[in-house]
Parts: sequence; C-alpha cells; structure tokens
Amino acid sequence: MKKLTIILSFFLLTGLYGQSYKVVYKVKPNENYEPMTDDENMKKKMGKMNQQIFEVVRDFKYILIFNSDESIYTFEESMKPDYVPDIIFYMACMSGGNKDVYQNRKENITLKKVKYKGKDILEKNKLESDWQITNEQGKIGNYKVIKAFKDRAVAWFTPDIPVPFGPNGAGGLPGLILKYEFGPRVIYADKIIKGNFKIERPKGQVKEFEELRNMRLEQLSKEALKHSK
Repeated sequence: MKKLTIILSFFLLTGLYGQSYKVVYKVKPNENYEPMTDDENMKKKMGKMNQQIFEVVRDFKYILIFNSDESIYTFEESMKPDYVPDIIFYMACMSGGNKDVYQNRKENITLKKVKYKGKDILEKNKLESDWQITNEQGKIGNYKVIKAFKDRAVAWFTPDIPVPFGPNGAGGLPGLILKYEFGPRVIYADKIIKGNFKIERPKGQVKEFEELRNMRLEQLSKEALKHSK
C-alpha cells in the first residue's frame, strides 16, 4: 500500500494530463459473499471449488493501463501448474475478468473482447452510468474512497484519481475504482505505477451489446429447436 501512498501526492500536484499509469490488480475471496442457493450440498461444492480457484488465482496479476482519456485492462498470462485441473485454471483466469477490455471517456464506450462461434468479437457498450453512490467512505492506502453499488456489484472508487475507469470494464464513476466486489471475488488495486505506458485500442469486428445478445439468444433458440425434433 506504500506505493499507492507515494503516487497520491503526484496525482494531486500534477494531475493526469499527459501521463499514463499502470494499476496492478489482484483477486481475493469475497468474505461477504453468500451463494444464492439454500441447498447445503451445493453450497459445500461451490465452496470447495472456490477454494481451489483462489489457491490458483492468488499470484495472478490483472493490469489496467490508463491516462486521462482511455484505458486498457488485461490479464498477465500465467503457466498452468500440472496438478491443477483445466477447468479450475480456466475459472481462476476468468475470476479477474476478460482478457482485453478497452474504455474511452470521450467516446463514452467500453469495448470488451468476447468469443462468439469461436471467433473474437469486440462487444461495444456505454461506460456504466447506473451506479448508486452512497455516503459511505473509507481509506485504501492514503486514498479517500467512496462506496457505490449496482445490482450485486460494489465498487470503492477514489475521487483523488478522477478517471472513470476500473477493472474488467467496471467504470463510469467519478474516480478510479480501487476495489470491486462481485460474486465470490474481490478485485483490488495492489500497486499504481507511473510510466510511459502505451494503450493499444483493440482491433476487430465490433458488435453492439444488444445486437450480440440477440445473436446469442437466436443461436440458443435454434439449438433448442434442433434438439426438440
């Protein structure tokens, strides 16, 4: 947390313009998470699986590079240990979110790389805007943070770093998200590093979120119809 404290004074003195930064996020279990089931056997199975996942994910790093106008979030690849089942490793990798998520403040967009029929597609959506900002405040390092929530997600953002970005496409708040709680996981900022970091906008076929969702629903309907015959 000392690195977060050191960077804070720099932000306040010079601002963000013309600078780029790297945030290293890590993932840990969400102690407040309650599985949405009353089945005790299912809870035990889910608990055991989550324990295996978090044993793998504790050394993973998820990277957000940002400047005043845009950001890119990605996963720092790790080698799969031989003793870890493929499905556990895959779920561990996904616990911190998608591999490539691009956000742009001026265009008010998020581009998220997803798979559709085995191909990479850039899912386009607006920066999130339906957060409920609370009066609850706290500290992460020397940063003032404010709690916000939407649906089942909770974000702690800092107005000390006034950019609308965060991990895995979470954003749209008046400050960088330093802690993001969703389901059984917490994605939290471990380091913030100043440097000359390059942000590359993902390239590829772009589909609007609604369009891609309708395409998937249509595909599922066709498959269900095929199996019903």
